[in-house]
Amino acid sequence: MPEQLTYHAVALSKKTTLEETFNILAFNCIAQVESNAAILMKAYDVEAVHQMRIGFRRLNSLLEFYRYLFKLPDALQAELRWMNQILSGSRDIDTLKNDTLPLIRKKMVSLNAVSKLNPIIDSAAEKKHAQLTSAINSKRYSTLIQNLKIFVIERHWRDSLPLKAQNRLTEHLNQGASIRLTKLHNKLINKGKNIDSVGKKQLHRIRIAAKRLRYAFEFLQSLYPQKKVQPYLKKLSKLQDLLGFLNDSAVANRLLKEIKVIDISCQDEARLIARSIQSEAKIKYKKMEAFWSHFASSKPFW
Repeated sequence: MPEQLTYHAVALSKKTTLEETFNILAFNCIAQVESNAAILMKAYDVEAVHQMRIGFRRLNSLLEFYRYLFKLPDALQAELRWMNQILSGSRDIDTLKNDTLPLIRKKMVSLNAVSKLNPIIDSAAEKKHAQLTSAINSKRYSTLIQNLKIFVIERHWRDSLPLKAQNRLTEHLNQGASIRLTKLHNKLINKGKNIDSVGKKQLHRIRIAAKRLRYAFEFLQSLYPQKKVQPYLKKLSKLQDLLGFLNDSAVANRLLKEIKVIDISCQDEARLIARSIQSEAKIKYKKMEAFWSHFASSKPFW
């Protein structure tokens, strides 16, 4: 089976125009999606699902980063949401099955409960996998990819752009890149104020802000010295990992509630595992709080 295509940094010149930058990065995101979809068309692969989802997320972040210039038609945005929803369904159950529950088992917690729930989770995973496989092999999916390419190549988005915005398309990439990254960095820091007392919704917003900053920075990292890029990326990645675990825990609890509805004979086991996951999440939350203080107090190098 071919190897899953992960993200690789794109070498962009400071003199690359914004329009050229968007085209290069958009096709880079689409290539990541297509390569992993090709694997999934032959057989289900957990990592290929993960990488395909990242490809779409990077594309969404790219469109968000340059939203004042490039806007997808509403119909195409709806199709992207459709595909992302199906990918998320598979990814969420995979994470519960392959990451969260093994962690609980490794901690020697709720062993009997995990064993009893495994067949139910396996069955739920098979259904999500079948939905994804069907979607990727559908005409709807191939049309989505085709229309995304047409959007990039034919550039019909130009027709609705005001003249001032059209003039910005020829700006060089280094013009305003650091300013836009600083805005994303500051937005993340502002959302994380009082992080020790924020609720689940705000924590989710912080995670999204960190993700958008990470993808935007990766898009533009070739503009900066690598000796400064890598330490910053390392810190941002660690923050994302901690926030990601908290999100995975919330998703796991949602899925366990659904399992309790599907099979009432497993309610006690699902409740026990949910408590174990919550205990782990509290530990991670303390680590995230401590690391956040370090991250928020350090100024971006650019």
